[in-house]
Amino acid sequence: MSLRKRVVRASLWTIGGQITSQLLRLVSNLIMTRLLFPDLFGVMAVVTVVMNGVLSLSEIGVAQSIIQSKRGREADFLNTAWTIQILRGWIVAVFIVSISAAIYYANELRLFPNGSVFAHPELPPVLASTSIGVILNGFRSTHLQALFRTLATSKFIVLEVFSQIVGIASMIAWATFDRSIWALAIGGIVTELVKTALSHFVITGERNHFAWDRDSVFEIYGFGKWLFIATIFSYFGQQGDKLVLGWLISPESMGFYTIAFLLATAYQLLAAGLVGRVFFPAFCEVGNQDPHRLRGVYYRSRTVIDFGSFVVAGLLCSYGDLLVGVLYDQRYAEAGWMLQVLAVGLLSVGFRSADQLLLALGRTKMISALAVLQGAGPLILIPTAFYFFGLNGVLWAASFSFFPNMLLSFFFLHRVGVLNLVLEFRMLPVFFIVLLVGMASRSLLGV
Repeated sequence: MSLRKRVVRASLWTIGGQITSQLLRLVSNLIMTRLLFPDLFGVMAVVTVVMNGVLSLSEIGVAQSIIQSKRGREADFLNTAWTIQILRGWIVAVFIVSISAAIYYANELRLFPNGSVFAHPELPPVLASTSIGVILNGFRSTHLQALFRTLATSKFIVLEVFSQIVGIASMIAWATFDRSIWALAIGGIVTELVKTALSHFVITGERNHFAWDRDSVFEIYGFGKWLFIATIFSYFGQQGDKLVLGWLISPESMGFYTIAFLLATAYQLLAAGLVGRVFFPAFCEVGNQDPHRLRGVYYRSRTVIDFGSFVVAGLLCSYGDLLVGVLYDQRYAEAGWMLQVLAVGLLSVGFRSADQLLLALGRTKMISALAVLQGAGPLILIPTAFYFFGLNGVLWAASFSFFPNMLLSFFFLHRVGVLNLVLEFRMLPVFFIVLLVGMASRSLLGV
């Protein structure tokens, strides 16, 4: 089957899977917000941020190595990658438990501001419980990455959606009898358990076993050492706002911000799934076989991503407060205006796919430079914006923090011979058209 047909088929499966996943995520969130109080979502947001931070500090690109490497189908390479993955899971789990203990004793010494998320008594034990999910994730079969390598994503999508449904069901069942934050924690653990188990029994192929091939280790390390740096700073770029706000604002305000962030990034997650699971393997294949076609393939993928992001950004900027009012009860109304501001950040979604192109070309140093700039932005802008303008300033800073990074990505795309500025911005008028129509309709309807 041609690359074009495989990309189209994989895209349809990925889009369908992502939409289904986001709808399940939204439905579960709507149910849980009626069972639990806003402050618990704020605490859980910080738990997720800290856990993702530790994961980022240990990321060496095992999954990307399997997709990008010419040895990605060999048993020795896959089993060595699986062994490294398991070791990483245990190391990360130990770090998470250690951080949980540190937060507990810091609270005992009253080192965190009273009323902040980090001072919440439930934070340390719930954070420690996430280490179970991290360990389970490490045992996941490497055949999942092999599916992406060949753009055969249908089995993975079915597996992921089924695991999510089981996790959501367990979370709602727990909350029905015990309306505590543990309902949110148990859902994540059950999801990882089901997904890991199914990855070994549903996907065909030779079972993974422990192995340590020296050449495979050096190849994975050589590919991942710069990606390690990139992942650390990308984490601060994507999660730095919550990390800083967890120190500065109350759990309830953090809960409102989390709801707004959930809705604002729904399309971003869909686009990231499409780029990472479909376009990145396609970039790798074209880059290895016919590099001259790479610009055309890249900007065709960008047309799809950009059109969707600009339409969604315009709609949320226009109607975000109304959407929150329809979906949530009055306790969460504060998230409405936050969503309208955060939606501006969706304008950067397409530009972020440049790192996947550079990764396909093996330009991990460039990715590291992009990530450093992306990570530095929120850490500098958000505390400064909060000091001068409060939470409103933080939202605008979070929305615009990626745009300096966009300029550097243009420079790197020019270096690899791909950049076309006209194609970069040709879909931008879509955002302003949707925004103007949306605001005009609100004015006509008197909303």
